Amino acid sequence: MTDTKPTPTLGLILLGGPLSGAMIRDVRLANALAERGYRVHVWWAMDRSKAVKLDPRITQHWLFHSLRYSGRFPSLREQIGRWSFALFSDRQRCDFIQTRQQTYQRLMQATIRAVCDKLSDDPAIIQRIAEQFKQTGVTHVLSSLGMFGMWAHQAIKHLNEPIEHLISFQGHEMYLPYAQNIGREQDLLDRLREMVQATNIPAVAVSEPYRQLLIEHLQIDPSLLTTIPPGIPAAEPMSHDEAMAELKKVLPRLDPNLPIIGYLGRQDSEKGLDLLLYAAKILTERGLKFQIAIAGSSLFSKSYRHACRQIIIHLQMPLIWTKQITGKPWTAFLTASHCVVYPSIVRETFGMVPVEAIAHGTPAIVPNLGGATTTIEADGQQSGLRFKPWDSGYLATQIQTMLTDTTQYQQFVDNCPAVADHYSVDRMTDRFLAHLNIS
Repeated sequence: MTDTKPTPTLGLILLGGPLSGAMIRDVRLANALAERGYRVHVWWAMDRSKAVKLDPRITQHWLFHSLRYSGRFPSLREQIGRWSFALFSDRQRCDFIQTRQQTYQRLMQATIRAVCDKLSDDPAIIQRIAEQFKQTGVTHVLSSLGMFGMWAHQAIKHLNEPIEHLISFQGHEMYLPYAQNIGREQDLLDRLREMVQATNIPAVAVSEPYRQLLIEHLQIDPSLLTTIPPGIPAAEPMSHDEAMAELKKVLPRLDPNLPIIGYLGRQDSEKGLDLLLYAAKILTERGLKFQIAIAGSSLFSKSYRHACRQIIIHLQMPLIWTKQITGKPWTAFLTASHCVVYPSIVRETFGMVPVEAIAHGTPAIVPNLGGATTTIEADGQQSGLRFKPWDSGYLATQIQTMLTDTTQYQQFVDNCPAVADHYSVDRMTDRFLAHLNIS
């Protein structure tokens, strides 16, 4: 009689709230796993998103709401947070928290304090999650953002059952400053290291430069970390003319006769939008004709967005700006753009937008810094340009190349399909299943 492995049941812990690269990757992975016939459960941390479309076969649970750790009576506070999700739209909740930065900071600090203390003050939530793991029969749990692994880690210890736990890192440096502000940075790094060392499966980083950064920050053996890049779905076919017509519905000031230099993504300070504005001004002074279009939301606050608007006024430069777009306008934005610029000023873990642009046949310009620098090239094929980080003059030169060197630009366009295939959702899913030793 041959032994047969039980059918895997996979649980994914997702960051809720405004759309972010971390959430998008995990939603795509969850949906791909469900489409392949695996039983999938999702646990939401901090908040949930009504805009996210999960496969109807996926069961959704709350890991915790961020209000839980904001003071006394955690269960009651969490219930209030869940009511806010039910009663208000994503945008209403996002606007509320972003106009109250001290509140957001307190929520983040309280959550990180809970991680540093190994949830020692909250045995009830460990019991609850452990019971959910047992009832759902999960055999593998993937924890996004690293720190959310603490809830799964403690629940699995409580159960004392053979559940495989995979820690995934993307953007840990974004929440380190909150730990620094409360004097717990080293505690947080210690907790992350302990979780990685406690699992049987090497943790995952979303790019090789980010993997090296994690090895440096966590002071761990390199064998405990591997690299699996995020996945990008196949682009919806759309002609340039159709894309421009669709995009003008949300950006009526667009000039169909001018090339679009686009930015699509979060409008937060680390994204370096001001670099793009300075580069655009340099190019207008050189006499080049083009238009800048910016679309996206903010994860933290609107202060940087307001600052950029002031910069635009001082530069006396026209610019087309809108909030987050989704669906057809999003596809149209990436298709209609002549190129997409990703001007981040930090060592990004990856950079979803450049690859998404490439999947739509649009070359990208990225900084030669962090994980973003890997996004425009795969298997010797290059579909964009890199610029020196923090250098708006160099960025202006690279945009000018995209606008004027038609031969090189066409080569980038021709290489887009190969690069996009390397970063496809199917490839990502295959890599995760192979890493988990699941067929």
